[in-house]
Amino acid sequence: MDSFESLLESLKCDVCLDSIQQEDDVLVQCSQCLVCVHQHCYGSDLVQSDITPEHLCNWKCAECAWNETHCQLNQSTPCFMCKQFGGAMKKYSAESWAHITCINWNKYIFFQDKFKDSTNISLEMLHLYQKPDTLCYICEFSEGVMIKCDNRVCKLNFHVRCGIQKGLIKDWQTMNMFRRDDDDFDCNVFCQDHLEIFEEKRFKFPLEILNNRREARKARKAVRDSRLKKLRQQRKTKRKRHKDIVREWKEKKVKRAYYIHS
Repeated sequence: MDSFESLLESLKCDVCLDSIQQEDDVLVQCSQCLVCVHQHCYGSDLVQSDITPEHLCNWKCAECAWNETHCQLNQSTPCFMCKQFGGAMKKYSAESWAHITCINWNKYIFFQDKFKDSTNISLEMLHLYQKPDTLCYICEFSEGVMIKCDNRVCKLNFHVRCGIQKGLIKDWQTMNMFRRDDDDFDCNVFCQDHLEIFEEKRFKFPLEILNNRREARKARKAVRDSRLKKLRQQRKTKRKRHKDIVREWKEKKVKRAYYIHS
């Protein structure tokens, strides 16, 4: 019995990253992939007024239910926003799935109702808000849809799920401390360096810890700058190589046309 209670305490919602439960908002676990969510965090059939305890016990998330309907058991689809597998996802378009967390923490997109089955903008419109050649500074991949550090002078971008794994995005109760004021709806999300600076301004740290943090930030910045410089150089070389191939192809085409007509 104690082990079962400890197991319940260790479970946390994949959306809000919290383990607190209420009578009308309990944690539910998918019977197939074992992803755990709050009813109101996930929406869909979990917030229907006539939901039964039997349905909660045998509940399947949208991805597992879709795979079962289309005879694609044990097959997972990556989130189009972070390119990661697993977690609580919803079908964003005909061929795309997205994590609820990736949608919640993107300032341009939100769910339109409590069921969370439709969003305010389409996949094509969402890509209009993305800058070309953006790079996640955590996983160093440029694919997907990213968010930016909320510090005004910072230019670092990262995937939402990368930020969660890095500890930049925490549970709702902790993230409430990052609001500009109590009336502000949005929570600030920072990169690791600016998150530490925010914490140092808000909370008192011993001088020794502050000095160690500053030295660690300098070391991280040096490593990050060297990696980004190397990646940009590789990308520049690849673009240059592509331009050379196109130019050679055009020259050969002109020569071929010259010999044919002459």
